[in-house]
Amino acid sequence: MFKRVLLAVAVAAAVSAPAFAEVTISGEMDVKLDYKSVDNADADVFGQNFEAYLSFDGSDKWDNGLTGGWHYALTTEDGTGVDAHSYWGSISGDFGQLRFGKMLTPAFQQIDWFTSHSGNFIGEQMFTYNNSAFDYNSAAGRRAENQIRYDGSFGPVSLGVATILNEREGDAGSMGYSVAGSVDLKPVTLYAAYENHQDEKVGALEGGIEFATAGIVGSFGDFYAGATYLWLNAEVNGGAFSNAAAEQDAWWVHGGYTFGKSRVSGFYGEAGAFDREQNPGSAVIPGFGAGAYTEYGVMFQHSLSKNTRFRTRVLRLDGNEKDANWVGEQTRVRVNLLMGF
Repeated sequence: MFKRVLLAVAVAAAVSAPAFAEVTISGEMDVKLDYKSVDNADADVFGQNFEAYLSFDGSDKWDNGLTGGWHYALTTEDGTGVDAHSYWGSISGDFGQLRFGKMLTPAFQQIDWFTSHSGNFIGEQMFTYNNSAFDYNSAAGRRAENQIRYDGSFGPVSLGVATILNEREGDAGSMGYSVAGSVDLKPVTLYAAYENHQDEKVGALEGGIEFATAGIVGSFGDFYAGATYLWLNAEVNGGAFSNAAAEQDAWWVHGGYTFGKSRVSGFYGEAGAFDREQNPGSAVIPGFGAGAYTEYGVMFQHSLSKNTRFRTRVLRLDGNEKDANWVGEQTRVRVNLLMGF
């Protein structure tokens, strides 16, 4: 009798339940081992870290032919708790995709993809040096909140445009901007981007960073190669900064080779600060110190299975900066085991 009651309840629930949008759950766990050595200093450091990423994505086809979508992702790292990694809602159709929420800016995403050639070597996933010209975690808006972003393709041309609302605390009219475009000329792709966050105000600090970049990348069988140029401008006022301003440019070349389930890649880049306006007593803007420096490195990546990768990177920083920002010439090594689902 009890089983028949359960069956009747299950049938009734199935008949009356609404149709739900398709939902996909995915994620990745990243176990990291780090080593850092500073030249001419007793500063060798070993470290271990664990980070997890969990993403929920859904979509629903509307009766008018458009598609509604949503995304919500969480990330965690030792000692920092759980944070909202990204979240957005979207409307997609023949016109492209329009998204609202927290996500990568078009310029940041473009640089990360093309300079890494989807291998995550330079860009967000790269274990680089904080506040250097190659560290897009600080140089760009990265995952900006209050973002309205459009992406579309027009033949060989791809375009991304975004505005970031409320860049100034308490000022709903302030905005940041990001635009990126590329042209696929097979086997070569040209790309360029511009982003501006100079209308920011966070606490006592006003100003921010703008940057422009252009580059080329090509695929030739199992090989890829590319080159990128970057210009950065920073203006900061408030707190320890007194109308400080500085410009910097950088360039780098990168390439890689894929064989079987493995890939080896590397890069070499140079950066230098110029046209620096530093008022007496003002703190130096991070990453815009005097002098020049180079960064270079190699990465090896191997797929252990469909969902598990092993990755190791060795990076080197050389330079002649002499101000308080300079942390010394360094060598860094990171070993990752990435397990996805």
